[in-house]
Amino acid sequence: MRPHVCTACSLLCDDVQVRVDGERVVSVEPACPKAVERLTSTAIAATCAVGGKAADYERAVAAAAELLAAAKMPVVTGLQYATVAAMRAAIELAERLGATIDPIDDRGRSGEFAAVQSVGAVTATLGEIAARADLVVNWFVDPVATHPRLRERLGDSPTLGAATGATRQWIDVATKLQATDAAESARVLRALLQDAPLDEQRAETTAGVPLAKWRDLADQLAAAKYVAFVFDETTLGVDDRDDQRRLAKVALAELVAALHQHTRCVALPLAPGGNLAGVRQTLTWQTGFPGAVTFASGAPEYHPDEATGQQMLARGEADAVLVVGGDPLGKHSTWSPTARDAFCSTPTIVIDSTDTATRQAAAVALAVRPFHIAEAGSVFRTDGVALPLAAAVDSHLPSCEQVLRDIAAALLSRGG
Repeated sequence: MRPHVCTACSLLCDDVQVRVDGERVVSVEPACPKAVERLTSTAIAATCAVGGKAADYERAVAAAAELLAAAKMPVVTGLQYATVAAMRAAIELAERLGATIDPIDDRGRSGEFAAVQSVGAVTATLGEIAARADLVVNWFVDPVATHPRLRERLGDSPTLGAATGATRQWIDVATKLQATDAAESARVLRALLQDAPLDEQRAETTAGVPLAKWRDLADQLAAAKYVAFVFDETTLGVDDRDDQRRLAKVALAELVAALHQHTRCVALPLAPGGNLAGVRQTLTWQTGFPGAVTFASGAPEYHPDEATGQQMLARGEADAVLVVGGDPLGKHSTWSPTARDAFCSTPTIVIDSTDTATRQAAAVALAVRPFHIAEAGSVFRTDGVALPLAAAVDSHLPSCEQVLRDIAAALLSRGG
């Protein structure tokens, strides 16, 4: 057995042990279901292709460079499964091409940052929450399904601060109250905590919960010594409409701020697996913006309602797409039919370790070492803490960073 940082979810558990056989992981301890599923997967694409036919690596790199050199408005997307070094290489390539770069999760969703930009964010590390929080609220999220070891990581009771020694309480809002509207639920709680006027009938109708239950929850929140909300960063319990996610995130940020009139409160986003948190961190420190960044003018510009990969394809603006470890054509993708159709008719390069629907549709496909078990570099946990990722197995395939830099070198040799 050898130690490994698990990237199956964004908790990045660093106490994992794996047993390997050649280039495969054959067992994982502790046997977290997400870790076992991700780390022992054998669905690995080990060959490159050009035009749907097998090709050697050098030819695939040259074909990718040729395609990108001819593009006027390329898009770089995917990137959930990229180390910090690979992300930096992707940013450099996007800047050279005058491209748009927009990280997406494994369901094709771009980031939503309006809450941080307009209200702010009060958050904390897993360590601080474990040490101080006496009340954890699952805010329209099921960590047992998405981040199975969260409770284990936080432990049973706080060890520092005013709640030292108390038994940590957990509340699941969706289960306890059968609430259905994340944004309206946050607004109702905020009004109760601030003694603001509240239309009781409207609140009960839109939030789907009798007001008496909301009052009980508001009292419980106010009485706690340290409250931590955990929420699904990508959905927040709503459908895949960006405007609904935006409203729900802003409402939660405002609720956290209001609760500070009574007690200490933080919100911890539970990002998807891989390194999506690190990719956004890297893009922010390199360009000043966390997503939907275009270099078309020669300098980075942020256009969150215009420059996502899905939007540019749907409008017919993108003339080439570079997908790094994403599957926007997959069965779980939230991309619109218009964007999918445009993607299929646009010259596409896919860099991936698995044989996805997106890879099968690519004009050029480049195989890389599997991110979860064979990549090495820096990754970021969901709370923003950086961790070193070491390869659990040796791989004969190139790293994602190497492929991106080889494409950039091929472009340079063409004068691009």
